[in-house]
Amino acid sequence: MKTNMIVRLGISMLVMLMTIGTVSADGGASYSDAESIYVPDGTFDIWSYTYTADDWYKFGVDNGDDLYVDLQKTFIDHGGELKVHDDYEGDIEAWVSSSHSDHTADLQASPEPRIEIIAGSQFSYQFLAGLNI
Repeated sequence: MKTNMIVRLGISMLVMLMTIGTVSADGGASYSDAESIYVPDGTFDIWSYTYTADDWYKFGVDNGDDLYVDLQKTFIDHGGELKVHDDYEGDIEAWVSSSHSDHTADLQASPEPRIEIIAGSQFSYQFLAGLNI
């Protein structure tokens, strides 16, 4: 009887862990497969994720919107980076890392700008973003 209870508890915990892993999913795997997020105008929002591999996020803006971004300090201290791409993947408008502190970008509406997260040795991260602050 105790064995059945332990097995059921173990299976329940496994299902719960798989669900939590799904809920804390990361951004898209590439520039073209970026996950859509909403970046607010006139204020900030904060996102919390777990990095897997090249996390990408895209968001809508109007031409000339100003973006402010920042990345969790402990993530940066462990080698993490945040880059904002506008116009195309190679066009880096803002870059936050241990060696770069460019937090702002003047963006164009098309194509939608992207935020790229690159991990070092820490995989949980938070970033904030806001338009026209």
